[in-house]
Amino acid sequence: MFSRNEKAGKHPNRSTNSAKVLRVVQRIRMVYKCLRIVVYILENEEKTVTLRQAAVSVGKGEHSSKDFVKKIGVTPQKAMLPNRCLSKMISLSVTAQYWRYLNQSGQGNFLSQMGEKMLADYLN
Repeated sequence: MFSRNEKAGKHPNRSTNSAKVLRVVQRIRMVYKCLRIVVYILENEEKTVTLRQAAVSVGKGEHSSKDFVKKIGVTPQKAMLPNRCLSKMISLSVTAQYWRYLNQSGQGNFLSQMGEKMLADYLN
């Protein structure tokens, strides 16, 4: 038996009242020694990185950044990348907080230390 959404040709697991998806308008590559990240500027002019990139660029699993974001009560913004893929984004300030948290909790490494320094210099 089909559900109402399936009859209408809609995907049954997709919500019709999801948050607005912003588009990426510019990409910036940031390099600090051996740490490289791609910063995405959204159409609302917010500078962001992907939730996955915040963790993977410092040698951590994506679950680590997801857990941190949930812990501090931040909801990642959905954005459409230039290749038309949807991704969850967090601001540069939240990324800096995440890397600072890793360093202060003893879970960090030289990459998270460099990342914290790079974003502190960039944001100030």
